Amino acid sequence: MEYLGSAHYDDELTVYCRVSKLGRSSMTFIFEICRGGEAGPLVTAELVYVNADPQMRPAPLPEEVRERVRRYERVAPQS
Repeated sequence: MEYLGSAHYDDELTVYCRVSKLGRSSMTFIFEICRGGEAGPLVTAELVYVNADPQMRPAPLPEEVRERVRRYERVAPQS
């Protein structure tokens, strides 16, 4: 998470999120929070989700999930 600016109580904020990378058992999400109408984010963040089996070991992402992400994203995630 990187804080690049401050928001104020009555600011209208926009939150952007996309899957930037699909690994064998993980998905990397990137986020930006922007003040309405302004160029450049106030906050950026990255979150790595790891798919796990019932024993909490990494498990391959289901192909159905991969396909849904690929169809939804405008920019194809890295592999």
